[in-house]
Amino acid sequence: RRQGRAGKRKRGSLVSEGTRNDTPGGIDRTVCCWLALSFSAVVGFETVRAPGRVMGTMRLPRRHVLVVLGLMASLRGGFAAFVQLTGPKRSATTMRAAVCQRPASTSALNRVLQLRCRTPQNSVAGSRMQVLSPMNEFEGQDTLVMKPRRGAVSSSARFPSSSLAPAEHTQTTRESEAPELQVHMLQVQKLIGQGKLEAAEDVYSDLCTEFPESGKLWMKRFKLARSQKLYGNAREVLQQSLKHNPCNAILWQAWADLERSLGRVNVARNLYRKGLEANPWLPSLYNSWGSMERGIGRIEAARQLYQQGLTHNANSVRLLLSSGVLEDIDGHPELARSLFRRGLLVEPGNSFLLHALGMLEYKAGDVAGAREAFRAAVQADSDHTQSWLAWGQLEEANGNIAIARSLYADGCKACAGRGTVQLWQAWARLEEKNSDMRAALDVYRRAIVLFRQDSKLLVECAKMMAKVGDAAEASTLLRRALDIDAYNPYVYQILANIEISQHRYTEALRLFAAGVAMAEKGFSKSFGPEGGAGVGM
Repeated sequence: RRQGRAGKRKRGSLVSEGTRNDTPGGIDRTVCCWLALSFSAVVGFETVRAPGRVMGTMRLPRRHVLVVLGLMASLRGGFAAFVQLTGPKRSATTMRAAVCQRPASTSALNRVLQLRCRTPQNSVAGSRMQVLSPMNEFEGQDTLVMKPRRGAVSSSARFPSSSLAPAEHTQTTRESEAPELQVHMLQVQKLIGQGKLEAAEDVYSDLCTEFPESGKLWMKRFKLARSQKLYGNAREVLQQSLKHNPCNAILWQAWADLERSLGRVNVARNLYRKGLEANPWLPSLYNSWGSMERGIGRIEAARQLYQQGLTHNANSVRLLLSSGVLEDIDGHPELARSLFRRGLLVEPGNSFLLHALGMLEYKAGDVAGAREAFRAAVQADSDHTQSWLAWGQLEEANGNIAIARSLYADGCKACAGRGTVQLWQAWARLEEKNSDMRAALDVYRRAIVLFRQDSKLLVECAKMMAKVGDAAEASTLLRRALDIDAYNPYVYQILANIEISQHRYTEALRLFAAGVAMAEKGFSKSFGPEGGAGVGM
Protein backbone atom coordinates (compact mmCIF):
# COMPACT_ATOMS: atom_id res chain seq x y z
CA ARG A 1 0.00 0.00 0.00
CA ARG A 2 2.88 2.36 0.79
CA GLN A 3 4.36 1.82 -2.65
CA GLY A 4 0.97 2.46 -4.19
CA ARG A 5 0.59 5.68 -2.24
CA ALA A 6 4.09 6.74 -3.26
CA GLY A 7 3.27 6.16 -6.91
CA LYS A 8 0.08 8.16 -6.59
CA ARG A 9 2.01 10.98 -4.97
CA LYS A 10 4.49 11.06 -7.79
CA ARG A 11 1.68 11.26 -10.31
CA GLY A 12 -0.50 13.49 -8.15
CA SER A 13 -0.59 17.16 -7.38
CA LEU A 14 1.69 19.23 -5.22
CA VAL A 15 -0.82 19.07 -2.39
CA SER A 16 -0.77 15.28 -2.19
CA GLU A 17 3.01 15.33 -2.28
CA GLY A 18 3.21 17.83 0.54
CA THR A 19 0.93 15.97 2.99
CA ARG A 20 3.97 14.30 4.51
CA ASN A 21 4.83 17.60 6.20
CA ASP A 22 1.36 18.32 7.56
CA THR A 23 2.45 17.24 11.03
CA PRO A 24 5.09 19.15 12.99
CA GLY A 25 7.69 16.39 12.96
CA GLY A 26 7.51 15.69 9.27
CA ILE A 27 5.58 12.37 9.88
CA ASP A 28 2.55 11.33 7.86
CA ARG A 29 -0.93 10.61 9.23
CA THR A 30 -0.22 6.88 9.67
CA VAL A 31 2.48 7.57 12.21
CA CYS A 32 0.16 9.93 14.10
CA CYS A 33 -2.45 7.15 14.30
CA TRP A 34 0.13 4.72 15.69
CA LEU A 35 1.10 7.22 18.38
CA ALA A 36 -2.52 7.81 19.35
CA LEU A 37 -3.19 4.06 19.58
CA SER A 38 -0.10 3.55 21.74
CA PHE A 39 -1.13 6.25 24.15
CA SER A 40 -4.70 4.90 24.29
CA ALA A 41 -3.41 1.43 25.04
CA VAL A 42 -1.32 2.62 27.97
CA VAL A 43 -4.17 4.72 29.36
CA GLY A 44 -6.58 1.78 28.95
CA PHE A 45 -4.16 -0.47 30.79
CA GLU A 46 -4.01 1.96 33.67
CA THR A 47 -7.81 2.26 33.66
CA VAL A 48 -8.19 -1.51 34.09
CA ARG A 49 -5.61 -1.50 36.92
CA ALA A 50 -6.94 1.46 38.85
CA PRO A 51 -10.18 2.91 37.46
CA GLY A 52 -10.41 5.51 40.19
CA ARG A 53 -7.04 6.96 39.42
CA VAL A 54 -7.75 7.38 35.74
CA MET A 55 -11.42 8.11 35.33
CA GLY A 56 -12.34 11.59 36.50
CA THR A 57 -8.89 12.87 37.39
CA MET A 58 -6.83 11.41 34.49
CA ARG A 59 -3.77 11.33 36.73
CA LEU A 60 -1.12 8.69 36.10
CA PRO A 61 1.75 7.77 38.38
CA ARG A 62 4.99 9.43 37.46
CA ARG A 63 6.63 6.22 36.34
CA HIS A 64 3.79 5.48 33.95
CA VAL A 65 3.90 8.97 32.53
CA LEU A 66 7.57 8.44 31.82
CA VAL A 67 6.81 5.11 30.19
CA VAL A 68 4.19 6.72 27.97
CA LEU A 69 6.47 9.56 26.92
CA GLY A 70 9.33 7.20 26.19
CA LEU A 71 7.11 4.94 24.13
CA MET A 72 5.78 7.89 22.15
CA ALA A 73 9.27 9.21 21.49
CA SER A 74 10.60 5.86 20.35
CA LEU A 75 7.63 5.23 18.07
CA ARG A 76 7.85 8.71 16.63
CA GLY A 77 11.60 8.44 15.92
CA GLY A 78 11.35 4.94 14.49
CA PHE A 79 8.49 5.64 12.17
CA ALA A 80 10.00 8.96 11.10
CA ALA A 81 13.24 7.21 10.14
CA PHE A 82 11.30 4.44 8.36
CA VAL A 83 9.23 6.91 6.38
CA GLN A 84 12.30 8.97 5.52
CA LEU A 85 14.07 5.90 4.14
CA THR A 86 11.17 4.31 2.27
CA GLY A 87 9.02 7.27 1.28
CA PRO A 88 9.40 9.25 -1.95
CA LYS A 89 11.66 12.28 -2.01
CA ARG A 90 10.29 15.78 -2.38
CA SER A 91 10.70 17.02 -5.88
CA ALA A 92 12.37 20.28 -6.85
CA THR A 93 8.98 21.63 -7.85
CA THR A 94 7.64 20.96 -4.37
CA MET A 95 10.63 22.65 -2.80
CA ARG A 96 10.19 25.71 -4.99
CA ALA A 97 6.51 25.82 -4.11
CA ALA A 98 7.30 25.65 -0.40
CA VAL A 99 9.83 28.45 -0.72
CA CYS A 100 7.40 30.59 -2.68
CA GLN A 101 4.80 30.18 0.05
CA ARG A 102 7.13 31.74 2.64
CA PRO A 103 6.74 35.46 3.39
CA ALA A 104 9.35 37.71 1.84
CA SER A 105 12.23 38.55 4.17
CA THR A 106 13.16 42.05 5.19
CA SER A 107 16.41 41.95 3.23
CA ALA A 108 14.51 41.03 0.09
CA LEU A 109 12.11 43.89 0.77
CA ASN A 110 15.06 46.22 1.13
CA ARG A 111 16.36 45.20 -2.27
CA VAL A 112 12.95 45.66 -3.83
CA LEU A 113 12.64 49.12 -2.33
CA GLN A 114 16.10 50.05 -3.57
CA LEU A 115 15.15 48.98 -7.07
CA ARG A 116 11.81 50.75 -6.89
CA CYS A 117 13.31 53.99 -5.56
CA ARG A 118 16.29 54.06 -7.92
CA THR A 119 16.14 56.96 -10.32
CA PRO A 120 17.66 57.10 -13.80
CA GLN A 121 21.39 57.78 -13.77
CA ASN A 122 21.03 60.80 -16.04
CA SER A 123 18.67 62.47 -13.61
CA VAL A 124 20.20 65.24 -11.51
CA ALA A 125 17.71 64.65 -8.72
CA GLY A 126 18.60 60.96 -8.67
CA SER A 127 22.30 61.77 -8.47
CA ARG A 128 21.67 64.12 -5.57
CA MET A 129 19.66 61.49 -3.76
CA GLN A 130 22.66 59.15 -4.00
CA VAL A 131 24.82 61.39 -1.83
CA LEU A 132 22.32 62.19 0.90
CA SER A 133 22.88 61.26 4.52
CA PRO A 134 23.59 57.53 4.98
CA MET A 135 20.94 55.24 6.40
CA ASN A 136 21.13 52.08 8.47
CA GLU A 137 18.95 49.11 7.60
CA PHE A 138 17.83 46.97 10.51
CA GLU A 139 16.86 43.50 9.33
CA GLY A 140 15.17 40.67 11.13
CA GLN A 141 12.06 42.63 12.06
CA ASP A 142 8.48 42.49 10.82
CA THR A 143 8.69 45.83 9.08
CA LEU A 144 11.41 47.74 7.31
CA VAL A 145 13.02 50.26 9.66
CA MET A 146 15.15 53.05 8.22
CA LYS A 147 17.10 55.08 10.75
CA PRO A 148 19.83 57.73 10.32
CA ARG A 149 23.33 56.95 11.50
CA ARG A 150 24.17 57.96 15.04
CA GLY A 151 26.22 61.12 15.20
CA ALA A 152 28.53 62.65 12.66
CA VAL A 153 31.66 61.52 14.46
CA SER A 154 32.54 58.14 15.86
CA SER A 155 34.30 58.17 19.21
CA SER A 156 36.52 55.28 18.20
CA ALA A 157 37.35 56.21 14.60
CA ARG A 158 39.62 58.90 13.29
CA PHE A 159 37.71 62.16 13.08
CA PRO A 160 38.12 62.84 9.33
CA SER A 161 36.93 59.35 8.40
CA SER A 162 33.29 60.11 9.11
CA SER A 163 33.15 62.36 6.07
CA LEU A 164 33.46 59.30 3.86
CA ALA A 165 30.32 57.64 5.20
CA PRO A 166 28.00 59.17 2.57
CA ALA A 167 30.36 58.08 -0.20
CA GLU A 168 30.37 54.53 1.09
CA HIS A 169 26.57 54.56 1.27
CA THR A 170 26.40 55.94 -2.26
CA GLN A 171 28.12 52.93 -3.74
CA THR A 172 26.37 50.18 -1.76
CA THR A 173 23.91 49.29 -4.49
CA ARG A 174 26.41 49.60 -7.30
CA GLU A 175 28.99 47.33 -5.69
CA SER A 176 26.38 44.76 -4.66
CA GLU A 177 25.57 44.38 -8.36
CA ALA A 178 29.27 43.89 -9.20
CA PRO A 179 30.91 41.47 -6.75
CA GLU A 180 33.83 41.09 -9.14
CA LEU A 181 34.69 44.72 -8.42
CA GLN A 182 35.20 43.91 -4.77
CA VAL A 183 37.46 40.99 -5.69
CA HIS A 184 39.60 43.23 -7.89
CA MET A 185 39.81 45.88 -5.16
CA LEU A 186 41.08 43.30 -2.69
CA GLN A 187 43.75 42.35 -5.20
CA VAL A 188 44.75 46.00 -5.52
CA GLN A 189 45.08 46.27 -1.75
CA LYS A 190 47.44 43.29 -1.80
CA LEU A 191 49.53 44.96 -4.49
CA ILE A 192 49.72 48.15 -2.42
CA GLY A 193 50.74 46.14 0.63
CA GLN A 194 53.53 44.56 -1.41
CA GLY A 195 54.73 47.98 -2.56
CA LYS A 196 53.73 47.43 -6.20
CA LEU A 197 52.16 50.85 -6.59
CA GLU A 198 52.49 51.13 -10.37
CA ALA A 199 50.75 47.79 -10.85
CA ALA A 200 48.01 48.92 -8.46
CA GLU A 201 47.52 52.11 -10.47
CA ASP A 202 47.20 50.09 -13.69
CA VAL A 203 44.51 47.90 -12.14
CA TYR A 204 42.67 50.95 -10.79
CA SER A 205 42.76 52.52 -14.24
CA ASP A 206 41.17 49.44 -15.83
CA LEU A 207 38.54 49.20 -13.09
CA CYS A 208 37.60 52.86 -13.42
CA THR A 209 37.08 52.32 -17.14
CA GLU A 210 34.82 49.34 -16.43
CA PHE A 211 32.99 50.85 -13.44
CA PRO A 212 33.05 54.62 -14.03
CA GLU A 213 30.11 55.31 -11.70
CA SER A 214 31.78 53.88 -8.59
CA GLY A 215 32.73 56.94 -6.56
CA LYS A 216 34.42 54.78 -3.94
CA LEU A 217 36.69 53.29 -6.60
CA TRP A 218 37.70 56.75 -7.86
CA MET A 219 38.41 57.86 -4.28
CA LYS A 220 40.75 54.91 -3.70
CA ARG A 221 42.60 55.67 -6.90
CA PHE A 222 42.87 59.33 -5.90
CA LYS A 223 44.24 58.43 -2.47
CA LEU A 224 46.86 56.18 -4.03
CA ALA A 225 48.14 59.05 -6.17
CA ARG A 226 48.02 61.51 -3.28
CA SER A 227 49.92 59.15 -0.96
CA GLN A 228 52.77 59.18 -3.49
CA LYS A 229 52.59 63.00 -3.65
CA LEU A 230 51.62 62.81 -7.31
CA TYR A 231 49.31 65.77 -6.99
CA GLY A 232 48.97 66.32 -10.72
CA ASN A 233 47.84 62.73 -11.23
CA ALA A 234 45.51 62.99 -8.24
CA ARG A 235 43.90 66.09 -9.72
CA GLU A 236 43.45 64.37 -13.07
CA VAL A 237 41.80 61.36 -11.40
CA LEU A 238 39.23 63.61 -9.72
CA GLN A 239 38.55 65.49 -12.95
CA GLN A 240 37.81 62.22 -14.73
CA SER A 241 35.66 60.92 -11.87
CA LEU A 242 33.47 64.02 -11.84
CA LYS A 243 32.76 63.64 -15.54
CA HIS A 244 30.96 60.41 -14.63
CA ASN A 245 29.73 61.50 -11.17
CA PRO A 246 29.02 65.25 -11.42
CA CYS A 247 26.72 65.25 -8.39
CA ASN A 248 28.99 63.29 -6.03
CA ALA A 249 29.74 65.89 -3.36
CA ILE A 250 32.43 63.72 -1.75
CA LEU A 251 34.51 63.86 -4.94
CA TRP A 252 34.12 67.65 -5.11
CA GLN A 253 35.27 67.91 -1.50
CA ALA A 254 38.28 65.66 -2.14
CA TRP A 255 39.37 67.89 -5.03
CA ALA A 256 38.84 71.03 -2.94
CA ASP A 257 40.85 69.57 -0.05
CA LEU A 258 43.67 68.77 -2.46
CA GLU A 259 43.80 72.32 -3.80
CA ARG A 260 43.58 73.67 -0.27
CA SER A 261 46.59 71.60 0.81
CA LEU A 262 48.52 73.04 -2.15
CA GLY A 263 47.67 76.61 -1.19
CA ARG A 264 45.26 77.23 -4.09
CA VAL A 265 42.62 78.84 -1.89
CA ASN A 266 40.51 80.46 -4.60
CA VAL A 267 40.30 77.25 -6.60
CA ALA A 268 39.41 75.28 -3.46
CA ARG A 269 36.70 77.79 -2.56
CA ASN A 270 35.09 77.39 -5.97
CA LEU A 271 35.21 73.60 -5.67
CA TYR A 272 33.63 73.65 -2.21
CA ARG A 273 30.83 75.76 -3.65
CA LYS A 274 30.22 73.22 -6.42
CA GLY A 275 30.12 70.45 -3.84
CA LEU A 276 27.42 72.24 -1.86
CA GLU A 277 25.44 72.70 -5.05
CA ALA A 278 25.53 68.93 -5.45
CA ASN A 279 24.60 68.21 -1.82
CA PRO A 280 23.84 71.08 0.58
CA TRP A 281 23.22 68.64 3.48
CA LEU A 282 26.75 67.23 3.75
CA PRO A 283 28.32 68.39 7.06
CA SER A 284 31.91 67.58 6.07
CA LEU A 285 31.77 70.12 3.22
CA TYR A 286 30.84 72.97 5.55
CA ASN A 287 33.44 71.77 8.04
CA SER A 288 36.29 71.56 5.52
CA TRP A 289 35.48 74.86 3.84
CA GLY A 290 35.07 76.62 7.19
CA SER A 291 38.37 75.20 8.44
CA MET A 292 40.11 76.60 5.36
CA GLU A 293 38.65 80.05 5.94
CA ARG A 294 39.59 79.86 9.62
CA GLY A 295 43.14 78.87 8.72
CA ILE A 296 43.66 81.97 6.55
CA GLY A 297 42.17 84.28 9.20
CA ARG A 298 38.67 84.79 7.76
CA ILE A 299 36.93 84.12 11.07
CA GLU A 300 33.56 85.60 10.15
CA ALA A 301 33.37 83.67 6.88
CA ALA A 302 34.18 80.45 8.74
CA ARG A 303 31.54 81.23 11.37
CA GLN A 304 28.89 81.76 8.70
CA LEU A 305 29.77 78.46 7.05
CA TYR A 306 29.55 76.56 10.34
CA GLN A 307 26.23 78.16 11.18
CA GLN A 308 24.85 77.42 7.75
CA GLY A 309 25.89 73.79 8.12
CA LEU A 310 24.24 73.58 11.53
CA THR A 311 20.97 74.84 10.08
CA HIS A 312 20.94 71.73 7.87
CA ASN A 313 22.47 69.41 10.52
CA ALA A 314 21.69 70.75 13.98
CA ASN A 315 23.18 67.68 15.69
CA SER A 316 26.34 67.40 13.62
CA VAL A 317 29.07 66.73 16.17
CA ARG A 318 31.70 67.58 13.57
CA LEU A 319 30.30 71.09 13.03
CA LEU A 320 29.71 71.69 16.73
CA LEU A 321 33.33 70.81 17.45
CA SER A 322 34.73 73.02 14.70
CA SER A 323 32.43 75.89 15.66
CA GLY A 324 33.54 75.60 19.28
CA VAL A 325 37.21 75.66 18.29
CA LEU A 326 36.55 78.76 16.20
CA GLU A 327 34.89 80.57 19.09
CA ASP A 328 37.77 79.62 21.37
CA ILE A 329 40.25 81.11 18.86
CA ASP A 330 38.13 84.24 18.55
CA GLY A 331 38.16 84.79 22.32
CA HIS A 332 34.72 83.48 23.29
CA PRO A 333 35.48 80.61 25.68
CA GLU A 334 32.01 80.48 27.21
CA LEU A 335 30.37 80.11 23.80
CA ALA A 336 32.96 77.48 22.87
CA ARG A 337 32.26 75.57 26.08
CA SER A 338 28.51 75.62 25.40
CA LEU A 339 29.05 74.28 21.88
CA PHE A 340 31.27 71.46 23.15
CA ARG A 341 28.73 70.52 25.81
CA ARG A 342 25.95 70.65 23.24
CA GLY A 343 27.88 68.17 21.15
CA LEU A 344 28.42 65.91 24.18
CA LEU A 345 24.66 65.82 24.69
CA VAL A 346 24.38 64.36 21.19
CA GLU A 347 27.31 61.96 21.59
CA PRO A 348 28.42 61.73 25.25
CA GLY A 349 31.45 59.52 24.61
CA ASN A 350 33.00 61.54 21.79
CA SER A 351 36.72 61.68 22.56
CA PHE A 352 37.34 64.60 20.18
CA LEU A 353 34.86 66.81 22.01
CA LEU A 354 36.21 65.74 25.41
CA HIS A 355 39.75 66.48 24.24
CA ALA A 356 38.72 69.93 22.97
CA LEU A 357 36.91 70.64 26.25
CA GLY A 358 39.99 69.60 28.22
CA MET A 359 42.21 71.93 26.18
CA LEU A 360 39.73 74.75 26.75
CA GLU A 361 39.69 74.19 30.51
CA TYR A 362 43.48 74.01 30.63
CA LYS A 363 43.77 77.35 28.83
CA ALA A 364 41.29 78.80 31.32
CA GLY A 365 43.50 77.65 34.23
CA ASP A 366 41.22 74.83 35.39
CA VAL A 367 43.80 72.04 35.62
CA ALA A 368 41.46 69.73 37.51
CA GLY A 369 38.69 70.18 34.92
CA ALA A 370 41.12 69.59 32.08
CA ARG A 371 42.49 66.47 33.75
CA GLU A 372 38.95 65.13 34.23
CA ALA A 373 38.08 65.77 30.57
CA PHE A 374 41.22 64.01 29.34
CA ARG A 375 40.53 61.07 31.64
CA ALA A 376 36.98 60.78 30.28
CA ALA A 377 38.31 60.94 26.71
CA VAL A 378 40.74 58.03 27.11
CA GLN A 379 38.13 56.04 28.99
CA ALA A 380 35.70 56.53 26.11
CA ASP A 381 38.35 55.73 23.48
CA SER A 382 41.65 54.24 24.59
CA ASP A 383 43.03 54.69 21.06
CA HIS A 384 42.69 58.48 21.13
CA THR A 385 46.39 59.37 21.17
CA GLN A 386 45.80 63.13 21.26
CA SER A 387 44.07 62.85 24.65
CA TRP A 388 46.87 60.69 26.05
CA LEU A 389 49.39 63.19 24.70
CA ALA A 390 47.60 66.25 26.09
CA TRP A 391 47.11 64.64 29.49
CA GLY A 392 50.77 63.61 29.68
CA GLN A 393 51.93 67.09 28.65
CA LEU A 394 49.66 68.60 31.31
CA GLU A 395 51.26 66.50 34.04
CA GLU A 396 54.74 67.14 32.65
CA ALA A 397 54.15 70.91 32.65
CA ASN A 398 53.02 70.72 36.28
CA GLY A 399 56.15 68.84 37.34
CA ASN A 400 54.52 65.41 37.70
CA ILE A 401 57.21 63.61 35.72
CA ALA A 402 56.44 60.12 37.01
CA ILE A 403 52.72 60.52 36.23
CA ALA A 404 53.52 61.90 32.77
CA ARG A 405 55.86 58.99 32.04
CA SER A 406 53.17 56.55 33.17
CA LEU A 407 50.56 58.23 30.96
CA TYR A 408 52.83 58.15 27.92
CA ALA A 409 53.59 54.48 28.53
CA ASP A 410 49.94 53.57 29.09
CA GLY A 411 48.90 55.46 25.98
CA CYS A 412 51.52 53.79 23.80
CA LYS A 413 50.52 50.40 25.14
CA ALA A 414 46.81 51.05 24.58
CA CYS A 415 47.27 52.37 21.05
CA ALA A 416 49.84 49.72 20.05
CA GLY A 417 50.87 51.33 16.78
CA ARG A 418 47.56 53.02 16.02
CA GLY A 419 47.09 56.76 15.96
CA THR A 420 49.89 59.26 15.70
CA VAL A 421 53.57 58.76 16.43
CA GLN A 422 53.73 62.00 18.44
CA LEU A 423 52.90 60.14 21.64
CA TRP A 424 56.03 58.01 21.31
CA GLN A 425 58.13 61.06 20.45
CA ALA A 426 56.84 62.91 23.54
CA TRP A 427 57.79 59.95 25.73
CA ALA A 428 61.28 59.75 24.19
CA ARG A 429 61.82 63.50 24.62
CA LEU A 430 60.74 63.26 28.26
CA GLU A 431 63.44 60.66 28.86
CA GLU A 432 65.97 62.78 26.96
CA LYS A 433 65.14 65.84 29.09
CA ASN A 434 65.78 63.75 32.19
CA SER A 435 69.19 62.68 30.77
CA ASP A 436 68.18 59.06 30.30
CA MET A 437 69.39 58.63 26.72
CA ARG A 438 69.27 54.85 26.88
CA ALA A 439 65.58 54.90 27.80
CA ALA A 440 64.90 57.45 25.06
CA LEU A 441 66.61 55.30 22.44
CA ASP A 442 64.67 52.27 23.67
CA VAL A 443 61.39 54.16 23.15
CA TYR A 444 62.44 55.18 19.65
CA ARG A 445 63.42 51.62 18.71
CA ARG A 446 60.10 50.27 19.91
CA ALA A 447 58.26 52.95 17.95
CA ILE A 448 60.20 52.17 14.76
CA VAL A 449 59.02 48.57 14.91
CA LEU A 450 55.39 49.74 14.95
CA PHE A 451 55.73 52.65 12.51
CA ARG A 452 58.02 51.17 9.88
CA GLN A 453 57.00 53.61 7.13
CA ASP A 454 57.28 56.82 9.18
CA SER A 455 60.30 58.61 7.75
CA LYS A 456 60.12 61.45 10.29
CA LEU A 457 60.35 59.00 13.17
CA LEU A 458 63.43 57.43 11.59
CA VAL A 459 65.00 60.88 11.26
CA GLU A 460 64.33 61.72 14.93
CA CYS A 461 65.82 58.43 16.06
CA ALA A 462 68.85 58.96 13.80
CA LYS A 463 69.43 62.41 15.29
CA MET A 464 69.52 60.92 18.77
CA MET A 465 71.87 58.20 17.58
CA ALA A 466 74.19 60.87 16.27
CA LYS A 467 74.06 62.66 19.63
CA VAL A 468 75.24 59.58 21.49
CA GLY A 469 78.03 59.09 18.92
CA ASP A 470 76.65 56.16 16.92
CA ALA A 471 77.15 57.69 13.46
CA ALA A 472 76.98 54.37 11.60
CA GLU A 473 73.56 53.46 13.00
CA ALA A 474 72.32 57.00 12.40
CA SER A 475 73.37 56.82 8.74
CA THR A 476 71.61 53.48 8.36
CA LEU A 477 68.35 54.89 9.71
CA LEU A 478 68.58 57.96 7.50
CA ARG A 479 69.08 55.86 4.39
CA ARG A 480 66.01 53.86 5.39
CA ALA A 481 64.16 57.17 5.58
CA LEU A 482 65.33 58.00 2.04
CA ASP A 483 63.95 54.69 0.81
CA ILE A 484 60.54 55.84 2.09
CA ASP A 485 60.78 59.51 1.09
CA ALA A 486 63.49 59.94 -1.51
CA TYR A 487 62.64 63.60 -2.22
CA ASN A 488 63.06 64.94 1.31
CA PRO A 489 66.01 67.38 1.31
CA TYR A 490 66.10 67.51 5.11
CA VAL A 491 67.26 63.88 5.27
CA TYR A 492 70.12 64.64 2.86
CA GLN A 493 71.10 67.60 5.03
CA ILE A 494 71.34 65.51 8.21
CA LEU A 495 73.30 62.82 6.37
CA ALA A 496 75.72 65.44 5.08
CA ASN A 497 76.17 66.85 8.59
CA ILE A 498 77.05 63.39 9.88
CA GLU A 499 79.63 63.03 7.13
CA ILE A 500 81.08 66.42 8.08
CA SER A 501 81.36 65.28 11.70
CA GLN A 502 83.37 62.31 10.42
CA HIS A 503 85.58 64.65 8.29
CA ARG A 504 84.31 63.16 5.02
CA TYR A 505 83.77 66.46 3.24
CA THR A 506 83.63 65.10 -0.32
CA GLU A 507 80.78 62.77 0.58
CA ALA A 508 79.03 65.62 2.37
CA LEU A 509 79.21 67.82 -0.74
CA ARG A 510 77.82 64.99 -2.84
CA LEU A 511 74.90 64.56 -0.43
CA PHE A 512 74.13 68.29 -0.45
CA ALA A 513 74.03 68.29 -4.26
CA ALA A 514 71.92 65.14 -4.36
CA GLY A 515 69.45 66.67 -1.91
CA VAL A 516 68.96 69.78 -4.05
CA ALA A 517 68.52 67.71 -7.22
CA MET A 518 66.02 65.33 -5.64
CA ALA A 519 64.04 68.20 -4.13
CA GLU A 520 63.64 69.81 -7.56
CA LYS A 521 62.71 66.48 -9.11
CA GLY A 522 60.17 65.79 -6.41
CA PHE A 523 58.59 69.20 -6.86
CA SER A 524 58.12 68.74 -10.61
CA LYS A 525 56.86 65.19 -10.13
CA SER A 526 54.37 66.13 -7.42
CA PHE A 527 52.82 69.23 -8.96
CA GLY A 528 53.36 68.58 -12.64
CA PRO A 529 52.28 71.14 -15.22
CA GLU A 530 50.07 73.89 -13.93
CA GLY A 531 47.83 73.67 -16.97
CA GLY A 532 44.52 71.91 -16.40
CA ALA A 533 44.51 72.60 -12.68
CA GLY A 534 41.42 74.76 -12.83
CA VAL A 535 37.81 73.82 -12.28
CA GLY A 536 36.77 73.75 -15.90
CA MET A 537 35.71 70.27 -16.89
